Amino acid sequence: MLEISCHGGEAVLQQALILCIKNGARIAEPGEFTKRAFLNGRIDLSQAEAVLDLINSISEKSLLVAAEQLRGGLKEKITEIKDSIISLLSQLEAVVDFPEEELETQLREKNFNDLSTQVDKIDYLLGTERTGRILREGFTCVIVGKPNAGKSTLFNTLLNKERSIVTEIPGTTRDYISEEISINGFPIKLTDTAGIAEISDELGREGVKRSREELERSDLVIFILDASRELSKEDEEIFSLIKKREKIILLNKIDLPKKLNSSDLAGLLNGEDSIEVSLKEKKGVEEVLKEAGRLAVDKNLNGFTGIAINLRHKKLLEKTKESILKAKRTLEDDLSEEFISFDLREALNFLGEITGEVYTEEILDRIFKDFCIGK
Repeated sequence: MLEISCHGGEAVLQQALILCIKNGARIAEPGEFTKRAFLNGRIDLSQAEAVLDLINSISEKSLLVAAEQLRGGLKEKITEIKDSIISLLSQLEAVVDFPEEELETQLREKNFNDLSTQVDKIDYLLGTERTGRILREGFTCVIVGKPNAGKSTLFNTLLNKERSIVTEIPGTTRDYISEEISINGFPIKLTDTAGIAEISDELGREGVKRSREELERSDLVIFILDASRELSKEDEEIFSLIKKREKIILLNKIDLPKKLNSSDLAGLLNGEDSIEVSLKEKKGVEEVLKEAGRLAVDKNLNGFTGIAINLRHKKLLEKTKESILKAKRTLEDDLSEEFISFDLREALNFLGEITGEVYTEEILDRIFKDFCIGK
């Protein structure tokens, strides 16, 4: 290995690189060194993915989950499931090869219980996908409400800068705006949206459409109600969209005479808590930040064990679970061992795709295309 260290700016480095290429060197491909480590059996595919997660870590906890996966934490969990399935397969094949031993009856109940255990292990791993996504991509929080409820004022207040334009004219915000804030040391993507209401002009309708799309993608919703105005159809419509979502409900403008009827509000919220704020006077903002931290960070990351799968792992684990459940149904229906073996081999194939024992060039290209040159 040869290391070249150059003084000077980019032009000097560029010329040194040109000379290297001229004399037989080539630019490394994205993730080439990690890919070589995988192909040479030094690491499995889940560990190779962890290298990129390590590089892209956005918080201390995301760094820890990447390090745990690089150490082989996920690989160990997958191997446990695989070893159990391989053991079941060997027992099933013994029944087929040595029918005179009368192993079948005693094994069927044991195999059924073992398969249930593997499904439980898969369910545990599937439950970590949301945490993994939040750790890798950050937590998303969208602010919604009818026009002129105070969404942009809250957005600017939480950012501690004038990012959104705020006026007394309803509908000032025509498109969503996103910025990143930090709560309890964890990055949260905060989005200010256009007021959701019936709007006649085409530009306004497009803004409302985009607001709804951002709402669907969010992890947390902050719903702002204007306490100085009566409850409206827009308020009811927005609440119907977020009824089953993780949310914080704010009653804004408490510095003005209250016109929001308490019984109407109670009927809408149906027992859910709300926080009274005056964004103009910055009253109640600390409570909003505290609640956002509880829902975004504490609720999702408390008790975190270090194992968190990604979307690729999730899809393959779901297929694995489906194959195991098919094998369980085959056992229940008292069908031949050959059918059970087929389903279990299918499950092993999906698990092999997670660790890279089974792979195609297309899978590798998709994983390594996001790596930096080399790495």
